[in-house]
Amino acid sequence: MAAAAKASALLIDCCCGSTGACGMPRPAALPRAARCAPRSDERRGGAPAGTMAASWRAHCEAGRPCCPGGQSAVTPDGEEATMANIDAVIPIAPATAAALAERAALLTFYRAFSERRPELIDEAVTQDWEDIPLPPGQGVGPESIKPILRAFFKAFPDVKLTVLDILQEPGRAAVRSVLTGTHRDTFLGVAPSGREISIPCHDFHALREGRIARTWHLEDWFTALAQIGAWPPAP
Repeated sequence: MAAAAKASALLIDCCCGSTGACGMPRPAALPRAARCAPRSDERRGGAPAGTMAASWRAHCEAGRPCCPGGQSAVTPDGEEATMANIDAVIPIAPATAAALAERAALLTFYRAFSERRPELIDEAVTQDWEDIPLPPGQGVGPESIKPILRAFFKAFPDVKLTVLDILQEPGRAAVRSVLTGTHRDTFLGVAPSGREISIPCHDFHALREGRIARTWHLEDWFTALAQIGAWPPAP
């Protein structure tokens, strides 16, 4: 949980310094990131040198929230903050303790997928968490989804769930992400194909006391089946 909280801090306070110059006071209990910086694609030659750096500098000097789209929070040792495979997430405003706790729960939930650690679900959801619609055989609460996750991780051992957007207000959040992985074992009755999938995912969460209490989810499984050669079905 501390790591997820650190990610929240990096996202909301990446270039403010100790003064909160972005107009978003940093909670004292959370560590500070050093600065915004061009994402790795610029440093690898994917964008003209300096274009993103100029963008974040002007963005911060204008007093707007830190880390605009296309930027990464960078820690004092120069490492990018890649918690939960976050990409261009809208910062929390205002950054209240309750908002940070909810953001931490959300990030931990998605880390369970990208780090392939079902046990992290325990830190993210309530004991009566509802996953809507329920897959066959799944009940309520964190324990019910763990066997499903383990089976999915076996089928796609390199699975990643990259968070693209989080829209958050007290007690509610919408998350847009993309799921990728390589089909290495049987999935939905389909023998391993060795093919890669990449599908969009959209989730709406209701939160209670800093945990996710209910999730409405939608994934494009028809596209996944097409990508592994199982759709449309053979005549």
